[in-house]
Amino acid sequence: MTFHLNELPQARIQQFQSAGILVGGSATCIAEAKRLALARRGFTSSRRGEAGGHRGTWTRDPTSALTGTLALVRMLVRG
Repeated sequence: MTFHLNELPQARIQQFQSAGILVGGSATCIAEAKRLALARRGFTSSRRGEAGGHRGTWTRDPTSALTGTLALVRMLVRG
């Protein structure tokens, strides 16, 4: 199960995980990835401007989230 436009409440994440469902979220920047890590999700997907401008930016102004996917992945790995 994935969520993309905001954080999912921790209680809801735990409900899914208790049912054996892998939970992931979408990050468009380091700050979002760190918040997802704190929420103990199972994985993070990275979405950036190359997706035709379709990205789930939820911690900042969407126009500032246009860094390329490869650059973001490198930043997330270094995190």
